[in-house]
Amino acid sequence: MYVESMGSRGKPPDKKKDLRDLLRLTLASVEVSATRREVLDEVARVNRLPKALKARRHAVYETSVVYEFSQLARSDFEAHGNTALWERPILNPATGRVQNIDMSLFRTAPAASVFEGADTRDGRRDVEVETRIEFGKFDGTLAPGADEGGARALMMSGGRKLTSDAKKLHLLSGVHAAGSGQANAVPARVVENFVVLWKELDSRVDGAYARLTRARVKSSYRAAELYARSVSAHLQGVLGDPRFQVKLEASAGCSLSTYRDRIRRSARAVHRSAYAMIFSLPTDTPNNRTFELPPRAEVPH
Repeated sequence: MYVESMGSRGKPPDKKKDLRDLLRLTLASVEVSATRREVLDEVARVNRLPKALKARRHAVYETSVVYEFSQLARSDFEAHGNTALWERPILNPATGRVQNIDMSLFRTAPAASVFEGADTRDGRRDVEVETRIEFGKFDGTLAPGADEGGARALMMSGGRKLTSDAKKLHLLSGVHAAGSGQANAVPARVVENFVVLWKELDSRVDGAYARLTRARVKSSYRAAELYARSVSAHLQGVLGDPRFQVKLEASAGCSLSTYRDRIRRSARAVHRSAYAMIFSLPTDTPNNRTFELPPRAEVPH
């Protein structure tokens, strides 16, 4: 089962397709890695490990999801006119150290698809665009919270992944060099910033709400919206910019395979699911303003 939500805001068809593709690629990557882990857990003798170390066996799977995403996404991105670069290095002038962005996509795009009100009547005007994506596992909780319509709505809480990634991307929006020296110079271009997070739920740990339903996916969308607002409010104070906002673009959920019909010594069925969420940062930044095109000229009557 797969369910996605784009929210009620209207989006251009091309953008909706891009978001849908990104959601599906993310959840496909989670599903491949999670199924591999489930199979290995069934055949491995985990009792040989000390109790305190059993949970540590799964730490490697976040890296596996990232790897699967890099493999699955490359073909899709390049088919849509992007050249993908994993672990994109950027020299942070504030620290003098090189930081890496999980993935950058480079493309040439019509200005009208990037800036509202761009003048394209006198011929197609293109701009160079870099889309930067931070990608990772949500380190907080996705669990029932407030009641909504007689049901326990899902809520997101805790964790620092979205906050730290959004702050990092924002502070590096105007930085392009891959390192120090002329050999590492990179021409400035329009920068788009996104954070993609996923979260797995397992009824053996998280309870019955790990079973995927359409209502829970819709509830997770509202939960992610509220979470983005709280992160925005925090970063507005940190960055000293009351206009700064992290915005939820889309979310989706899918069922994951399991090889246990029932929990041992229990009649409860086993359910596993995964959720993916795409967040965007503002494109109105000092870096991007230098690429704004003149407004449409008035045609005399």
